[in-house]
Amino acid sequence: GEVYEGQWSLGKQNGLGVYRTQDGSSYQGQWLDGTMSGFGEWQDRSNGTIFSGEWRDGNRHGYGTKAWLRTGNVYVGRWKEGSKDGEGILKS
Repeated sequence: GEVYEGQWSLGKQNGLGVYRTQDGSSYQGQWLDGTMSGFGEWQDRSNGTIFSGEWRDGNRHGYGTKAWLRTGNVYVGRWKEGSKDGEGILKS
């Protein structure tokens, strides 16, 4: 199943923590009120990607890097509410 190891406050994930899903995907980083918020890294085993950067309310938001391990492509740039937004560079 899913596992969270880390700091809690008022019954919610707050501070630093690690979250692992059943398929082996994981998030390691900062949490606020039960959501991924702040700086963290998500390793997605289902699609072979790694995102390292800023999060807000459980979404990629701010500056970050996403790497596709199967293709070697890397995107470095801005994100807004989970999608690429603004300036960025895609290297393939």
